[in-house]
Order: sequence, then C-alpha cells, then structure tokens
Amino acid sequence: LDQKNSSKIIRKLFPKLYTWSIIFSLLILVLILGSAKLLIFLSFVILLGYVYSSKSLMHKINSISDSKLKNKNKLFKKYHSLSVVIFVTQIIFLFFIYFSL
Repeated sequence: LDQKNSSKIIRKLFPKLYTWSIIFSLLILVLILGSAKLLIFLSFVILLGYVYSSKSLMHKINSISDSKLKNKNKLFKKYHSLSVVIFVTQIIFLFFIYFSL
C-alpha cells in the first residue's frame, strides 16, 4: 500500500483497537480486583496507557502527520516512539499478569 492508503487504514483501525483495548483492560481490572496489589496496579497502568494513547497521543500523532511543520519528521518519530514504548510496556505487563494468575 502507498502511504496515503495505509494512513487511511491505520486511522480507521487504531481508534477501534484502542476502544476494545480499553474495554478489555477495564474488564481485566475488575476481574483481578481480589488479586495481589501489584497485579491490580499493573492492570490500572495498562488501562491508563490505552486511554492516554487513544484520547491524546493518537490525535497528536495524526495532527503532526498532517501538519506542514519543518520539524514534522522529528516530532512524528518522538511521539510515535512514545506510543510504541507504551504499547510494548502494556504487552509486557499483560504477560506478567497472565503468568501470575
């Protein structure tokens, strides 16, 4: 796919991904409320990560991508890298929670 079409697909996919991730993270948090405090904390951090990524970071990345700023590429890399770090951290935390139950 070219950049224009891949961007359209990503912009349709990620809001749905984040919405479902928030729903499942909230469900997991509710289901493990009787577990160790560390697991509850990690689950809460996962939920906050998805909310932040969905409500703030995704919009910032899209607006930078659409902008005509001179430092557009640098800003895009910075915020996209942050979103990747958050996502990988969430996956690690989910594995930790899963294998701790």
